[in-house]
Amino acid sequence: MRSQANRLLKIKIKPLLLGIVLLNCMFADFFARVNVGNFGVNAIDSALSVVLLSVTCFLFFPQVITKLPISIIYFTIWMFISLIFGLLNSRTLLTQINYQFSIGLQQFLVWCLFVDAFCVGLLIGNDKWVYERFELVVQYVGLFWMLLIFLPGSAFNTRSLAALLALFFSVFYATFRKKRALKWLILALFTFAAIVITSSRTALAACIVALILIEFSDFRFWDFLSWRKVIPFLIIVSILIVLIFLYPPMFDRLSDIINSIQSLVIENAVLEEGNFVTVTQGRSRVWPLLIDKALERPILGHGVGVASAYSFYFSNNSRFTHPHNEYLRFFFDTGLLGLSLLLIGFLSIGRKLFQSTRKGKYTSKQSSLLGLGALVVAATLFVTDNVGLYSFFMAPLGFILGLAITDSSDKEENNADILKSDQNG
Repeated sequence: MRSQANRLLKIKIKPLLLGIVLLNCMFADFFARVNVGNFGVNAIDSALSVVLLSVTCFLFFPQVITKLPISIIYFTIWMFISLIFGLLNSRTLLTQINYQFSIGLQQFLVWCLFVDAFCVGLLIGNDKWVYERFELVVQYVGLFWMLLIFLPGSAFNTRSLAALLALFFSVFYATFRKKRALKWLILALFTFAAIVITSSRTALAACIVALILIEFSDFRFWDFLSWRKVIPFLIIVSILIVLIFLYPPMFDRLSDIINSIQSLVIENAVLEEGNFVTVTQGRSRVWPLLIDKALERPILGHGVGVASAYSFYFSNNSRFTHPHNEYLRFFFDTGLLGLSLLLIGFLSIGRKLFQSTRKGKYTSKQSSLLGLGALVVAATLFVTDNVGLYSFFMAPLGFILGLAITDSSDKEENNADILKSDQNG
């Protein structure tokens, strides 16, 4: 009786849960531009979303807890402890270091939003209705942001928004890879073109890495059918390269990196520090300082939010208020303990999704490809971006991973049940 009541409740709240996740995906960049008193609307939206989703996940706790990686749970607990530790530690910081508890709280809320969205994906992701609505909404949201970026002089032509578009690119291409419908490839190409206009080098790299992984995740070297995908893949990559060449500002930014690599590797020359700092936009100067400071407390870290305070202190640049490297931020704030738990959680998710793509002889599950693409996009963006602070990125990322995991798990469980019943029969 209780199981039937839970099933009915889940049916009724599906639109609400999906709506909350996708609301953050659709409007969070708008919300980030508006403040109410000392708090941004984005922070208020994240807090309300976390409360609503947490209550829902608590109602269905037994159904999601068994599929949620245990290291993700431990990391969330440790991040909360580290948030308090950061507040206490801030009293010993130099007066020049502008620690703000609100920034640490925002980081924790966005992570909780990711975990809640992940749980929502675990809870309702295997529902065909949810899957179809998700595909539909991602199309419209992607087109919406692309059109805003394509508008001349648009205020939304930002590299932070390129992170969300890179996530959409992986969704579009993974769907094309399974359905072979031309509209999904066109959406992927237009998304890539929009990212080119933002001039985000890391987002472009994330798209290309996701493209390779999605295309070749089930590749079998000795299987002739696997080799048939190489030529279409090369054609698509050629189109992407042409798009980069057609936009001079993006090509110039890539040329800076290529010339630097050429000087270091081929010509065996030493770059002038000023030139290298310009190419890396200050990262090459701030990161070593942050690493040295992080090594003072390598195991437990300095506390959530402290890395952002030191980033501004070392850079003295209003545009460098975060480390621009999520791995470094988690190491600085939560120590090796927190970073290890985070990486173990993501690697366990990736391992499960990769195994799912390799189980079929010639085909991979679409949901597994969606999850793999999204995960590698996040892993790439973590290297030089602050996407862990963006609710409009972390919310859809969590939902996609939860959807992919539950779809794979439920199909495996259903197949096991069918096999067991056949044996008993």
